[in-house]
Amino acid sequence: MRRATEASVNAERAYIAVINFGIEGGMSPTTPQPFTINLINAGKTFAFDASGTMEYSVVKMHPNMPIPSYRSCPVSNLEYFGMAVKPGAALNYHLRVFDGMKNSDRDAIIKGTDVIEFHACFRYGDVVSNRRRITEFNGAVGVQGAVGFTQNTRME
Repeated sequence: MRRATEASVNAERAYIAVINFGIEGGMSPTTPQPFTINLINAGKTFAFDASGTMEYSVVKMHPNMPIPSYRSCPVSNLEYFGMAVKPGAALNYHLRVFDGMKNSDRDAIIKGTDVIEFHACFRYGDVVSNRRRITEFNGAVGVQGAVGFTQNTRME
């Protein structure tokens, strides 16, 4: 009976997932563009009290690039949204990671030799269980698009 109840709650809960991500509008030496992550509440109930954190580094691009795994969320770059995300609603998470980036890193990304490796978490409340959830994701992206990606959702 308990498993059936848990399955019923899980089927109804909020579930924030990444739809896609990338460097919005390309990238040039004079115009830094935001790194954008497009999320959606794919669940059947509201997500509330939303916030996100992200860390990144610029690394050399190579074939079969391994995507590292993480066991905890980054603490840097806290961005608090403080809003509810209704079921089916999309949310664009813009991060201006290029502000303050070294020119040599920016040039290497534009040339396609380097990529941005990122690790981020999106935290939110779930109205069904009244518990905090985390969607954690990481991957790499360059001007040519995504290189790799993983995501998971868990209780905070």
